[in-house]
Amino acid sequence: MKKNKLFSFDSLWDLWCLVSIIGIWPRYIEPNYLQINKIKIKITVPEAPIENLKILQFSDLHLNSGTSTYFLNKIRRKMVELNPDLIVFTGDFLCYSKFPDKERLENFFKSLPKARYGNYAILGNHDYGEYGYINDAGDYDVGGTAGSDSVIGKGFKR
Repeated sequence: MKKNKLFSFDSLWDLWCLVSIIGIWPRYIEPNYLQINKIKIKITVPEAPIENLKILQFSDLHLNSGTSTYFLNKIRRKMVELNPDLIVFTGDFLCYSKFPDKERLENFFKSLPKARYGNYAILGNHDYGEYGYINDAGDYDVGGTAGSDSVIGKGFKR
């Protein structure tokens, strides 16, 4: 009969595997994960019918010193391959409002394809040095935290 131990080699190994998986995903996999979702939407505008308009929405680059050139090239190649009519960048270009390499970010955006109807961008919450929020009096204020339900950009004036 085998005696049960509180911590056996098997349970320690299982714990190590679980901790490794939890640590590997956010550190090595997710930052290099490029997800593409294709959605077809029927839009009817009587005055100007829109057919086969391809809109590419891009967000959450979170550029930092650990962002590989390989990953940036992968994004660029995929954008060229998709050949969108319109590109919208919806924020979080930076990681926690830190701007470690301005030239690298500029070069990356300059190298992206120019969409037929233009490339447009807005900033995300990680792109600001301070957060804005709606205070108890209902006014916009600066200095809120990222966890606020009503975070807005730095310097926003009503």
